[in-house]
Amino acid sequence: MSTKPNFSSLSTDEEIHRLSSFLEVKNKNFSYSIDSFNPNVINKALENGFCVVNDVSGARESGVLKAVKDHAAGLIIVHRNVDSLFIHEKMDYKNIINDVKNDLRKQIKHVLANGIRKENIAIDLGLGFGKTMEQSALLLESVGQFVDAYPLIVGYSKKKFTKLLNISDDEILDHCNKAGVSLVRLHLVD
Repeated sequence: MSTKPNFSSLSTDEEIHRLSSFLEVKNKNFSYSIDSFNPNVINKALENGFCVVNDVSGARESGVLKAVKDHAAGLIIVHRNVDSLFIHEKMDYKNIINDVKNDLRKQIKHVLANGIRKENIAIDLGLGFGKTMEQSALLLESVGQFVDAYPLIVGYSKKKFTKLLNISDDEILDHCNKAGVSLVRLHLVD
């Protein structure tokens, strides 16, 4: 599924159709993750060799957690404000860094309570999701404060807020590497 601004939710049939089309051509030499919060789609992906779920729901969907647990898959917990109704809803934060840390702690606690193993968890700050451009830029600048017990994944590529930083994509990547980020999601397809 797409999570770009103003995305439309897809029916289960449409997500399964898109996944099935990909499964016909997937290269067995690579590891794959799926972006979804639909347990039926996630189960199909995991049954067909995917090994990681990028949970853009913020660990809210019990069916997603069950699928991850049943398949002993990896789980990327994407930060989502605990009070938000939808992924791009802009929320009020008193202190974006502390608030995101606290929300992620709650999300991790919930995931662990649902039987997901600690070593299968990674976190994502959800840059651009429910945050202003300034808040996302501040989180990216402060990314080192989130490097802790769980691998940190950062997805800043092709997002408008990076223009506020006044540095090149290569400099942002270097910043993430120096801060200890485990994985950076990039768009390198020409």
